[in-house]
Amino acid sequence: MTNFCVICDFDGTITLKDVSEAILTKNAIGDWKAVEILADQGETSMEECISKQYGMLKGPIDLWFQIADAIPPRPGFNRFLQWIELEKIPFTCISAGLLPVIEYYKKKYRWNFPVIAPKIKINSNGVTATPVPIPKGYNDFKEYHVKLLKKTGKKVVYIGDGGSDINGIVHADLRFAIQNSPLQTFLNKNKVEYTAFSNFDQIVKELKSIEPNQ
Repeated sequence: MTNFCVICDFDGTITLKDVSEAILTKNAIGDWKAVEILADQGETSMEECISKQYGMLKGPIDLWFQIADAIPPRPGFNRFLQWIELEKIPFTCISAGLLPVIEYYKKKYRWNFPVIAPKIKINSNGVTATPVPIPKGYNDFKEYHVKLLKKTGKKVVYIGDGGSDINGIVHADLRFAIQNSPLQTFLNKNKVEYTAFSNFDQIVKELKSIEPNQ
């Protein structure tokens, strides 16, 4: 599988629950859910949704970490990381989530992988989110990075769970969606081929079944 690479969402995929959503629920001032509904309906972009939702957040950031501590990684994720490292399969986390929280998990669990996510700035006025920059002609940064990797000749394995993954996963070569997730609902509705999972061990099993020369 030397020609493969993995792109993986964070909230609700690497973690058992959506950490950013949990933080917004407890810490946001304003109707962040209304913004998400507009994004799901295609009336606002993912980038606009991120900026508006995270702009409703307040500190202290320690509260975010306390919420994160109550949400563990998805079963099998550590074994998955060990396996792809052994197989020398590149792995990148591409997330619309809160970058300081992702970095907190990485430090806590001693994970070592690159992350592409909006930049977060916290000051006395609140939180400012700067979306990941992309060239014109792409729906969002997840789609852009999938297509960028494919242009280099890579076969992309995409792992996700939510609406922010839709534009990326449809262009991937192998697709994995969390069981009973909004992403699975979309893929079923649009008859897009994928594999449902709830434990990362299932993904390792599926990838091991692929011919070595692919």
